[in-house]
Amino acid sequence: MQTGVWRWEAPHPDWKPGEEWDEMVSSYAIDDDERRLLLLDPLAPPSEIDQLAAEREPAIVLTCPRHARDAESLAERLGAALYVPPPDEGDSNPLEGQVLGPATGCRSESRRSTGWSRTISCSGSRPTGRSSPATR
Repeated sequence: MQTGVWRWEAPHPDWKPGEEWDEMVSSYAIDDDERRLLLLDPLAPPSEIDQLAAEREPAIVLTCPRHARDAESLAERLGAALYVPPPDEGDSNPLEGQVLGPATGCRSESRRSTGWSRTISCSGSRPTGRSSPATR
């Protein structure tokens, strides 16, 4: 991983044997090493991320509505801004947050501009292999 980029895995809260996706899902954080910490689709961040968030201006970005998981409670706990994609059609309980541009879909690569004059690309998929703690 590049300096300032964190990746960790956690068990998906809705996973059951036989699901089409892996039990372990990836989350990412990008630390600009100055004042901002961007969390992408965060789920159960390790303590190192909590410590960084306390020293930075954290923001949470979800790449699709299904990735809400514990984003609201995490945003509240960290005092983070929450950026969400438009809700899925027919969603009766959309996640509250600052809505980003049109969704590109969860199954394909999603791109979101963070306003940091960088474009972040991420995917819900992960390489197969053993789960690991946060890596930097």
